[in-house]
Amino acid sequence: MKKLLSTSVLLLLFTLASIAQTGTTYDDSLNSGGVFRTYKVYKPSVYDGTNAVPLLLNFHGLGSNNNEQMLGADFRGIADTANFIMVLPNGTAITATALTGGLGFDMFGDVSRGINDVNFVSELLDSLIKKYNIDTTRIYATGMSNGGFMAYELACHLSDRVTAVASVTGSMQENRTAVCNATHPIPVMQIHGTTDGVVDYNGGSGAKGTIFYIPTVPVEDLVDFWVAHNNTSTTPTKTDIADTSSTDGSTVEHYVYSGGSRNATVELFKIIGGGHQWPGDTVTAATAGENRNMDFSASKEIWRFFSQQSFLADASSIDKPEAQVTIYPNPSSGQITINCNACAGETVQIFNVLGTAVFSGILQQQLTTLDLSNLQAGLYFYKVANGKSGSVIIK
Repeated sequence: MKKLLSTSVLLLLFTLASIAQTGTTYDDSLNSGGVFRTYKVYKPSVYDGTNAVPLLLNFHGLGSNNNEQMLGADFRGIADTANFIMVLPNGTAITATALTGGLGFDMFGDVSRGINDVNFVSELLDSLIKKYNIDTTRIYATGMSNGGFMAYELACHLSDRVTAVASVTGSMQENRTAVCNATHPIPVMQIHGTTDGVVDYNGGSGAKGTIFYIPTVPVEDLVDFWVAHNNTSTTPTKTDIADTSSTDGSTVEHYVYSGGSRNATVELFKIIGGGHQWPGDTVTAATAGENRNMDFSASKEIWRFFSQQSFLADASSIDKPEAQVTIYPNPSSGQITINCNACAGETVQIFNVLGTAVFSGILQQQLTTLDLSNLQAGLYFYKVANGKSGSVIIK
């Protein structure tokens, strides 16, 4: 789960990449537990089914829908560059809140309505894997507000299938942390404003208590929960994000908790003065009184975070000896040798600077020679399935 690209490199790449989408969007459905469920698929223009690609699940907020989520929490241009499929499920009709008639996801662990959204997502994954060439070690979940709660539900109760999660303005209900059953460390990103008027940064029922009738966990306690679960350092690295927008009424502090088991990390974007909004959204109208931060793009940061994560499906790999990987010669004219003491049977992938896989193979022994002479000269990044990664220059 280590980094393939540095944060600065990825931010530069995403800044340069066009945000205009060129892929295909269409609606689909399935029957889950006797309930007709709908979802939207965005297939990037570069996807041809030849290579397995990541899958991003993107969940909307309470009272919203997947079309609004696609526009406000927009990953389409990024998907066209990085080659991943995005799926935006619709929730079901809510009857027990102030938004009766709107759509939402089960963030209460209450299936009394006959709805089990965790099971729905599991069945949805089964269906998508049959239809597309999905890399099942790179399935990610993100969401806005209620969708962020849903992402945490998957982290807790579908951790055998979901690689990493990111929540924007969401949290967890207090009664859900005690029953969280994540079976392994799972990378987590939280993005939240300190003046959020719906999901209070400091926890509790928030401004709309009829919606959040079960108190939510304070954001910093939530971060501590996942820091403890992932066994990361309790002392984060803090970076102040450049205040490039002087009119958005907010500033951003970025905290990174690293060194966790299986390299799992926890990240927090604390938006000082930020409201119940998706940072960087330039399409949908901001809610009155809720500042939207424009100093960074939540979508770009979430994909930067997700692109570093790969799930080791075989839990027994935790007990393997610590791998030591070297590549030589580096720079290389095309032939490289990978020396790894504990990599037999592991997958190795080579990525270009856009994060696109250009080579994939299996390491059969400690010394494996790869022929990359067909690649253009430039900087590339390697990743071994056990989490080891680095860079190599082809000259």
